[in-house]
Formats: sequence, C-alpha cells, structure tokens
Amino acid sequence: MDHLRLPEPFSFEGPNVAQRWTRWRKQFQTYFTACEYGKKSKDVQVAVLLHSAGQEAQDIHEHFQFDEETAEAGKKNYTKILDKFGD
Repeated sequence: MDHLRLPEPFSFEGPNVAQRWTRWRKQFQTYFTACEYGKKSKDVQVAVLLHSAGQEAQDIHEHFQFDEETAEAGKKNYTKILDKFGD
C-alpha cells in the first residue's frame, strides 16, 4: 500500500489553521492506516508523520517540549506529536 499518495505538506500560514489542521490530520491518519504504518517501529511512524507534514512542521517539531517523565515516550509517539501540533 506504499503506493498511495502522501498528503500534501501542511501550511501553517493563512486563515483557519485549526480547521485545516483537523482536516489534514484526518487525511494523514487515513494514509497512515491504509499503508499499515502502525506495524512499523515508533521511529518510522514519527518519520512518516514529519515527512508527510513537510519542512515547516519538521522545524516546529524541533521545538516541542514534552513532560520530563514522558519525554522519551512522547518523542516517539506519532499521536502525541499530532496532538502537539494541534495545540
């Protein structure tokens, strides 16, 4: 299923960012499920997310802070990272 088209990179510029993010997230999760990336390692899952979201998202991701006790788990959990972008 890797032949499915990636979602377009997300743009954080412009109007209705929250609404557009919700739509992009749903599109990404459909792609992620269809390609069975849930069976891959956590590192691969995060890499697929960041690659799909684009360079701007990768730059923002580098500045994310996670709770000290859950930092390592958060950095390797694509759904927690999606939530961070949503925040």
